[in-house]
This record gives sequence, C-alpha cells and structure tokens, in this order.
Amino acid sequence: MSNPVDPHLQQLRLEAEKRLHELKGTKSGERQGVEILHELRVYQAELELQNQQLRETQQNLHQTLERLNALYHRSPIGFVTLDAFGQIQDLNNSFANMLGHPADNLRHKYLASYCNADTAEVLRQRLHAFFKKPQGKILDLGLINKDGATLLVEVQGQKLPGEESLACNVIDRTQRKLAEEARKDSEAQLRAVTATARNAILMVNSSGLITYSNPACERVLGYSPGELLGQNLHELLAPEHYLPDYRRNFEQFRRDGKGNVINKTVELTARHKSGKILDIELSLSAVAIKGEWHGVGIIRDISHIKINQQALATRSAELEKRTEELEIFNYTVSHDLKSPLVTVKTFLGFLEQDMHTGNTESIEQDLHHIHTATDRMALLLDDLLKLSRTSWVDNQTEQISLKGLLEQTLMLVQGQIEETGARITLPDTDLLLHADPSRLLEIWQNLIDNALTYGISKENPRIVIGFESDPELVFYVRDFGPGIAEEFHEKIFGLFEKLDRDSKGTGIGLALVKRIVEKHGGAIWVEAGGNGQGCCFKFTLPTTLHVPARQ
Repeated sequence: MSNPVDPHLQQLRLEAEKRLHELKGTKSGERQGVEILHELRVYQAELELQNQQLRETQQNLHQTLERLNALYHRSPIGFVTLDAFGQIQDLNNSFANMLGHPADNLRHKYLASYCNADTAEVLRQRLHAFFKKPQGKILDLGLINKDGATLLVEVQGQKLPGEESLACNVIDRTQRKLAEEARKDSEAQLRAVTATARNAILMVNSSGLITYSNPACERVLGYSPGELLGQNLHELLAPEHYLPDYRRNFEQFRRDGKGNVINKTVELTARHKSGKILDIELSLSAVAIKGEWHGVGIIRDISHIKINQQALATRSAELEKRTEELEIFNYTVSHDLKSPLVTVKTFLGFLEQDMHTGNTESIEQDLHHIHTATDRMALLLDDLLKLSRTSWVDNQTEQISLKGLLEQTLMLVQGQIEETGARITLPDTDLLLHADPSRLLEIWQNLIDNALTYGISKENPRIVIGFESDPELVFYVRDFGPGIAEEFHEKIFGLFEKLDRDSKGTGIGLALVKRIVEKHGGAIWVEAGGNGQGCCFKFTLPTTLHVPARQ
C-alpha cells in the first residue's frame, strides 16, 4: 500500500501543471515554466530535508520514550500514582511485580486493600495529611503479595504539578536476611521482657510503631497485644496536647536515642481504649538494634493512687475544717453552754433562798431566769445537732416540688411572719428538685428566718423568694432591711458568727445553710451593702436539678 499524499503538496502540483499549460507555446511562457520548475525542484528539496529532520526527530523521541519507559518499568523502585482517596491511578511494572499481579489488575484499586491489617488502618488515618503535604514524610506499610507474603515497604510522595495526584516511590525493604535477623531480634525482645509483668510493656521502632506489647497492656490500656502491633504509639495512646512535643522530640530520638524523658520515670496521662484518660507512670529507655533506635516503655496505671491522693487531700482539708470547728465547738461548750449553766446554778441558789423566805415575786423572777437559760441551752444544742447531721447523716433523696417546699417552710415561720408583718413573695414558676426534703427545708427556713430577724424594715417589710437562670440556675432570698457591710460578707457564714451579739439565735444558721449547699455541689454568697440597701442571699444546688426519669 502506497503512503498517503499530503493534500497541500497535491494542490501545489495541480497549480503548477495549470500554469505550465497556460504558458506552453510562448517564449515568455517557456522561460517562466523553467523558472517554475526550478522553484518546484528547490521546494521539493526543502521538503525532503524537512522530512528527513522530522524522521530523525521522531526516531530520537521514540528512543527517548523507550529509555524512559525502560527506566520507569524496570526500575528497582516501584512507582505508583494515587488520588486523594488512595486509589491507584498509574503504576510501573516494578510495583506490579512486587505484588505479583498484572498492572492492569491493580489500576483503580485502593492501595489499602493490599496492606496488612495493621498498616491499612495507619494508611487510612494518615493518607489525608500525607496527600496534602507529602514533603519530608514517609509511610511504612506492609503489603501482601499474591503469594500471601508480607512486603515491608517505604512510601515517599510528591504532588504532581497541575494534577490532583500524588506520585509515590515504593521501596521494598524486605530481604530474606533482614527477615531472619528481624525474627532473631524479635525473640531477643521477647526474652528481654516479662510476659507476666503487672505493668504494661511496649517497644516501638524508629518510626514510632509498636513492635511488641505484653499481655498486661490489655489490663492497663484496654488493648490486646494483637491490636497494638503496627500501631503508632503516640497517635493511639497520647492525648492530643502531647503530640506537638512528641513530634519535636521524636526526630532527635531517631537520630541519637536521646530525649527529654529517656532514662527517666515521669508522670503523664494516656488514653485508654475506652477513651478514658488515665494517670500513668512511664519509665522510658532507648535500645539500639541493628543501627536503629527503639524505645522500651514500662507503663504503670497510677489512677487509683491519684484518686487516693485527691481523696486524702480532700479528707485532710475536711479534717482541718473539722478541727477548726471543733476548736470553736470547744469554746462554745466552755462558754456559750457554760454560761446558761452558771445562770441556772446561780438562780437555783437564789430560788432556794427565796423559797425559804417565801418571797413569791423573787421566786417568779428566779424561775424566769432559769427557763430563759435552759431555753437558750436547748436552742444551742438543737442547732449543734442539726449542724452535725449535715456531715454524717446520709440523705434520703426524693423528688420535690419547690413550690410545695416553700409553702411548707412558710408554715414553720408563720408566727414570725405575723409578728413582723412581713410580706413574702414566692416565684410564679415551679421546679422539680431531687434531694432530701428535710435538708432543703433547712436552707430556706434558715434564710427566711434570717431575713425576718434582721431584714424587715417598717418602710419596706418585703421578702422576695425566687430563682434566676442566667447562665446557671441560682436561687435567692432578698430582703430590704439595713443590709450588711461588705467586710462581713464572708464572716457571716462562719460557725457561731453573729454581727449583733445581743440578738437572738446561736450564729449557726448560716453556717448550717452553707454546709448543706456545699453537700449538694453548690455555693452560697450574699450581695448586699450597708446603709439600708438590703441583702440578697444567693445559692446554687447543682446536684438537685437532675430528676431521674420514672421507671
């Protein structure tokens, strides 16, 4: 079959024949015909030279492509092009030979599907960051070939200009001799650790991947040894705030086996498989194996120790507080309780004398003083009993209506309300609380009693009881009396503290309220000023706000 004729050359030939025909038979025509023939021969020679250069260029290009193709497909390094989802777009024969599959069978498959179970998850977790910025990063993967053997490969990537693809070098690091040595090293590692240790023991390689874990890891960290192998230690177990320091320090560890926690025992936190954060004690050392640094860590769960320490600190604080209260109590017993007893004893002596003399008026006065002293003593003992119950008696919780609780409280202080002429405003909205009714009743009874005693003024004898919820739910009891100067805002909640020493009461009421509020996880404070600005006692009760659903 003849080669196709270039249409452009064919058209030139037709035009040339036409011009020669028109000029035929004339001298000028013959001269011009010769010139045209000459031009055609020159043009033909130029075309032949161009065709020769084109054939040489095509031949050179073909040879170059053959060389590039040979380098690409016969390179000892596998080349693979991935999209953002890890799907294989293109590959060379070397990579296909690694896996033992034809190249066409691998195209458009996901690289993770050829990874072993341990590193497939690593690839899925790190692919996005690796694809976005591959410079300086290496992925260590285990690929399963057609025969079921595991190839340990190192993947390096580079973004292709103008394309949403990642060109990767896949370097096979697996050799028979290295595999045999790795097996021997593995046996040496297993002999170096005690499988029956109570503490978790982990070994990581220079890439931060776990190469050994003992059975205690499951008890301490929640992971079985099989789940940990091949996982990145820090990405799996370290809380997020540790990762920046880890990334800065791990490169130094890879270079020289040194770091800020090497050969030290430090207290850190670790993430349990369940997501719970554990307090741990970590002892870390570096071991050189075949020219690479490996880390051996012994992890001890000290959460129970921390809890005990916290409980001990809390208990110590409580004991200090109880000691302080006991000192005050001793003072009260020796002073406040002794004072009524002295009064009783004194007037019993007077009573005895007056009975001998028959002085009826003096006898009545003696009895009055004795009754007053004993009433005072009974009130003080009753308040002390209430105070002690808030610390040592377990509360019997139930669902309570705030409205019903306040109505019950007002019934208890109705006599004082009538006596003072107070006008009390209750909240329009009801709430359901979950607590011991008697404990909550003591809060509002003492605060209302305090307002009736100190906060009622003739000009404005109102007491407002309510709650607000911005941002948390806060209860309050507000009066419009003389108020309390700022320097006494903390003092009034102290045990036996009374601003007016001659007033009735024992000075235990607000201390009792404070203790009950704190037992319900809340806080209490007063917002007040002096000079007739009134008082507003505010408090929170967080643990009472959750009402369990009915069964």
